[in-house]
Amino acid sequence: MNTMKANRLIYLIYPNVRTDLTIHLGDIHEGLASIAAVLEQEGAEVKFRQILRESQYAEVVDEICQSPPLFVGITMTTMTVDITRKVGRMIKTALPNVPVVVGGIHPTLAPEQTIECPEIDILCVGEGEKPIRALYQKLRSTGDITRIPSLWIKNKGDVHRNPCDPVIERLDELPFPAYHLINVRNLFYTKIGVVVTRLSRGCPFSCSYCANETIRRVYPGNSKYFRFLSPERSIEKLKYQLSFYDKVKLVSFSDDLLVTKKPWLPKFLKMYKREIGVPYVVRARLDTFDEKIAALLKRTGCQYVIFGCESGNERIRFELLNRPMKTSVMMQTTDICRGFGLNFRLLNMIGLPGETPENILETIQLNARMCPTSVRVSIFYPYYGNKLYELCIKKGLYDPNRRLTNQKEETMLMQAQLPYALLHFFRQYFGVLVKLYGWLYKLKMDSVILLWDTMILSGRFPRGFLNRINRLVLTPIHAWYWKLNFCLFGRRKTYGID
Repeated sequence: MNTMKANRLIYLIYPNVRTDLTIHLGDIHEGLASIAAVLEQEGAEVKFRQILRESQYAEVVDEICQSPPLFVGITMTTMTVDITRKVGRMIKTALPNVPVVVGGIHPTLAPEQTIECPEIDILCVGEGEKPIRALYQKLRSTGDITRIPSLWIKNKGDVHRNPCDPVIERLDELPFPAYHLINVRNLFYTKIGVVVTRLSRGCPFSCSYCANETIRRVYPGNSKYFRFLSPERSIEKLKYQLSFYDKVKLVSFSDDLLVTKKPWLPKFLKMYKREIGVPYVVRARLDTFDEKIAALLKRTGCQYVIFGCESGNERIRFELLNRPMKTSVMMQTTDICRGFGLNFRLLNMIGLPGETPENILETIQLNARMCPTSVRVSIFYPYYGNKLYELCIKKGLYDPNRRLTNQKEETMLMQAQLPYALLHFFRQYFGVLVKLYGWLYKLKMDSVILLWDTMILSGRFPRGFLNRINRLVLTPIHAWYWKLNFCLFGRRKTYGID
């Protein structure tokens, strides 16, 4: 008969070191918080630690050493592989008998690469609630852990690669995330009155730069990958989460796609307006939006809609990004938003494989024509396993051994037609150029637009000088402005938080 181990302690670690943010006070990791809640249902004592700075590595490991847990769980993304490995090595050096378990997007997409890391004992593929619950039960009862579905486990020199469980289709069956383990009041968004939450998992689309399509293929059979909490459970979750906050100005739904034409949306938003009543931000698709949705959002307190434009070139959207959106449809959607008085933000990517400076200029010009409330641009990153990653490897554009020091400012690709200085210029001055072209379009100054196009693309344009001005003058001013504004007032205009 098995005897139960007395140890009920579990550490869950969220490596969240960011070098690209002026103010970084951490955020909520809903996945880890959900796993923590499941473990607490089993009677575990769970401690959640978020690592925001390199100086915290040793602090967290020292704390773990003082009370060795049953196991340590660490969430891993492609951008945090090095941090996760370093923390794992420190733990294994100090506590060689404590299993280090990793999970998250990167281990799910690159399990073979991840399990080779000597500091990792167990790897979770896919959603973690069921396998981590089973792992806790087996370790407590000293049972056999090598056959738990969704876990890859090292044992006596071998790796037991267990098949992935189907997704959890009924999200309502999960407990609410363990927000009480997170110091919610110290988070950046809390201090500016914003609650960030999720009500769904997955996405029905298959954009080539996104992990969703690759993750969907991990699950067996016809798993229902795109799922929602029921409207009733969604409201209960929101009420529970909001109880941890003092003042809430805005609810930001971080779901990949909350706005759909499913019956779920109007039912939920009707309940939301009646029982929550806080202005909110949602993400939507430009090609699935219509006047009925716009009217519903406006009527229920939507303060901001976030759309992905990604590229202004139709061929790139159709053939490279697998986002078959016609420019005319995208323009129609933004016209609808303006007609209903809905603020909206456009998300964009530059530095795509094969992209030219002319293509980036097309993206800037399309943004200007759609007249968004705000824009955001990021430099493309080839995340492991998706179609664009495979394309970059095939064409020799990507060095997998390279590491970025600042994800927002640097690129992993080597493209002769897009040298770093040029890409950096477009990244830094994207918003300024959108406003400039917006004015020129409003004034119908076609000849000036053509002249400006030629100037920007010319080798004589002072991009290097402008980059230095941004680095030496504008960026420090912007940083000090944000810090002063945050310290004195918080952020008065909270729309557009994502």
